[in-house]
Amino acid sequence: MTFDVKETSITIKANTGTYEMAIESGVDFPIPKDEIVANTEIDASDLNEGIFRSLFACSSDDLRPAFTGICLEFETNKLRFMGTDANIASVFTIDCDIKLNNICILPTNAGKIIRSLQLAGMVIFRCTDN
Repeated sequence: MTFDVKETSITIKANTGTYEMAIESGVDFPIPKDEIVANTEIDASDLNEGIFRSLFACSSDDLRPAFTGICLEFETNKLRFMGTDANIASVFTIDCDIKLNNICILPTNAGKIIRSLQLAGMVIFRCTDN
C-alpha cells in the first residue's frame, strides 16, 4: 500500500484500487499519551462469540448513535457484551481473568471487521491513560 499525504487529502493506493479522502490538520488534536494503565488477554473465540451474540441487536439508526455499537463492559473476572436497538437487547457475559475496570463502545462496523478476521489465539486489550 502507498499513502500519499497532502495538506487537505490523503490518497491510498492498494492492489484493489486507489482511494482518496479529505483530512484535517492534526495540530488541533491533543497528543495522546501512550502510558498503559492496564492490559488483559482473552481468548479470540470468546471475543468472536461475544460479538456474534450482540451484533444482531445493535441499531442501524444514525439518529441514535449510542445504540449503533456494542458496549464492552470490563469488570473484575467478567467481560460483558451488550447491544440494543431499543426494541431488543442482547447481553452476553464471559467469565475470564480481566484486570480492567472500564467501559467502551465498539462500533458496529468494527465488530463486523473483527468477526470477518477469524482471529485465533489470545487477544490483548490495552487501556491507556489519555
